[in-house]
Amino acid sequence: MKNLFWITCFLLHCFSGSATVYSDSSSRSRKLQLWYTSPGKDWASEALPIGNGYMGGMIFGGIEKEQIQYNEKTLWSGGPGAWKGYQGGNRDSAARYLPEIREKILKQDYKGAESLMGQHMLGNPRAFGAYQSFGNIHLDFSGQVEEKNVRDYLRALDLQEGLVRVEFNHNNIHYKREYFCSYPDRVMVIRLSADKPESLTFNVTADCNQSKSRISSDLTTKSISTTGRVTDNKLGLESIIKVFNDGGEIMWKENGFRVNKANSVIILMTAATEYVNSYPRYTGANPRDTVMRIMGNAAKKDFQVLLKNHQQDYQKLFNRVKLDLDAQGENVPTDELVKTYSIKKTRALEELMFQYGRYLLISSSREGSLPANLQGVWNNSNNPPWNGDYHFDINIEMNYFGAEVTNLTECSVPLVDYINSLRAPGRVTAEKHHGVTGGGWVVHPMNNPFGFTAPGWETYWGWAPFNAGWICQNLWDKYRFNGDKTYLRKHIYPTLKEQAQFWQKWLIPDENGFLVSSPSVSPEHLPITDGPTSDESMCYELFSDVIEASKVLRIDARFRRELLKMREKLLPLKVGSWGQLQEWKYDWDKKDDNHRHVSHLISVYQGERINPFTSPNLANAAKVSLQARDNVKGDVQGWSLTQRIGLWARLQEPEKAMGHLSALLSGYINKNLFSLTGNVFQIDANLGVPGMIAEMLLQSHLGAIHVLPALPQAWEDGKVQGLRARGGFVVDIEWHKNQVSEVRINSEVTEKCTLITASTGNGFSVVEVESGKTIKNIVSGNSLTFRAKAGKQYRVVKI
Repeated sequence: MKNLFWITCFLLHCFSGSATVYSDSSSRSRKLQLWYTSPGKDWASEALPIGNGYMGGMIFGGIEKEQIQYNEKTLWSGGPGAWKGYQGGNRDSAARYLPEIREKILKQDYKGAESLMGQHMLGNPRAFGAYQSFGNIHLDFSGQVEEKNVRDYLRALDLQEGLVRVEFNHNNIHYKREYFCSYPDRVMVIRLSADKPESLTFNVTADCNQSKSRISSDLTTKSISTTGRVTDNKLGLESIIKVFNDGGEIMWKENGFRVNKANSVIILMTAATEYVNSYPRYTGANPRDTVMRIMGNAAKKDFQVLLKNHQQDYQKLFNRVKLDLDAQGENVPTDELVKTYSIKKTRALEELMFQYGRYLLISSSREGSLPANLQGVWNNSNNPPWNGDYHFDINIEMNYFGAEVTNLTECSVPLVDYINSLRAPGRVTAEKHHGVTGGGWVVHPMNNPFGFTAPGWETYWGWAPFNAGWICQNLWDKYRFNGDKTYLRKHIYPTLKEQAQFWQKWLIPDENGFLVSSPSVSPEHLPITDGPTSDESMCYELFSDVIEASKVLRIDARFRRELLKMREKLLPLKVGSWGQLQEWKYDWDKKDDNHRHVSHLISVYQGERINPFTSPNLANAAKVSLQARDNVKGDVQGWSLTQRIGLWARLQEPEKAMGHLSALLSGYINKNLFSLTGNVFQIDANLGVPGMIAEMLLQSHLGAIHVLPALPQAWEDGKVQGLRARGGFVVDIEWHKNQVSEVRINSEVTEKCTLITASTGNGFSVVEVESGKTIKNIVSGNSLTFRAKAGKQYRVVKI
């Protein structure tokens, strides 16, 4: 470390102030903080997350004994290293049973079809693996501080600063601990300080949650190294912890060090594995070289440089969007906000949940890393729920619902790269399980970083080829928001096209000549049948996306014509006997069915075929279906409530959207705001909420910017800044008494811009901000259209 580092540390601990600023809970605003007045004890409900995409850490804030549990996102069991016969779950002979299964479905022998599929068509679960926990850093202050003598304790995750702080007073000494994970420097950083010299005496040790590992500490380099391999697949792993003490002394101890009478201490940690996302081997990196290079670079920088690098990177993303729902008088600890929300319905928790989701996405999904999995990047188990994997039957799609609209497009790059990596193994699954050859890829509900694209191993959830097309909706939306044709051509269109090629070959005519998917199942909702609405709707959306993309890129005219013809032959959407949008080809829906999945409504959200403006009859049928499922005390989870916020918002039903947001915050989040599926942590609702709240405030999927399309009465006054609209616009909105008062549009393109509000029409004018000139516009009903120029900002205000 440079000399400047030690000077900085000394000045900071000398001038940090002897009087704590946390003794009075009203002394400062904590609007963008998760904060608590006691340490966390439970990992899933109380510890606070930090991360940089590659790694994640969970901070408990213990006083006498602190634990920092950490992950590295590529640390997985399973895959080709665990079994020489591993081939992504595929079974060589599966497709040969297709004709017989399709014949049984044609004869409506659904039980027989299900039985055959269960025997021959499902994937092989061997060596699927699971996301692993890496290890822990332990800080033991026993003998120096006693919890019973601590005053003014505060534990806080500051969303604005992108770090966790723990502070308290003990025997007239003010202690501060700071934690963050830096993306640019790729390290976890911990700083321990006190406002009196020589006040830090503690042990720092490490352990590893992988049994085939060893830990060593080197006093010369003041580093703790973990080296090992995952038990089943022998995946190499490495982490290094480096300790820098200002003052005092540091002594060797097993698996760590003893720090004695230091003024302040900096601890850096980084971790890596030998995983490489390269089919079919998935290994190749040298983790020792990786961590030594990263640590070597980070160790040259003092704390302030590391903090500045982190915050410049983090705040560049986080600060793009601000949400103000006019929350009043809610400066109370976050666990109290959660506890009282069902009664108070406080705007403060709604604002916090919105920005917390954005924080978590920034912290768990950055370019160069794998995308956020079912737990983002945070996991304390070697056998986590649902393997901590990648579920494409709503969950991973939902992880990225807010990426584009809440101005975090950089965070969806790992998803695009990951989906592209599934094409090669997905072609094998297309051939072995679907008989599709000569182009076309597919993936079923669950997959892992080792190219598992085969069906799952139980029929009702495991067989769902439409999931590949569903996740492709995220890719197409990424282009629609940023308009980057080069990125579309290189990274998105080839994947969409090849997925459409799969469906060209997989769809077959039914008894009435309509093209249907067979065999298939409405997600997790038997029976095995043909033509479920989920598949037919997804195909319509996918074909439409590829048709439009080929027009934009001016390529593949012949392929475009083929898709246009096929799209017209898809099984039409049907309204059933009680006014519902049918989930299946036949009118099987039951009014008392409150199943958590509503995948047959994909054309409401994320698609656009069903909407109140161009297809009101289908939109009304979708409302009937959704209302029938809307027993929030029934078969619902955190993610299903979140999905329904967006569905009701798209259907222009603000109070119903708000009702589901309230239900989510009333019973499906922990004290640390981690969202729940059943009683376990699953991050999809956390990451999905920002997109769903944004959907209530701004919609742009139908070619216009629709302002406040689903604003609930409870949000009477407020403003939002920095939301993105499709087509290349960044939008700020301010409203009063549930009516728009001003809209600001920052245009990144020279294009026509159409704005819709409940009362736009002749009541508004458009002013170019820079020149102050009123811009000519065309009014039609409640829409207003003007010509926007790239780089210009416009105010749309009431006359």
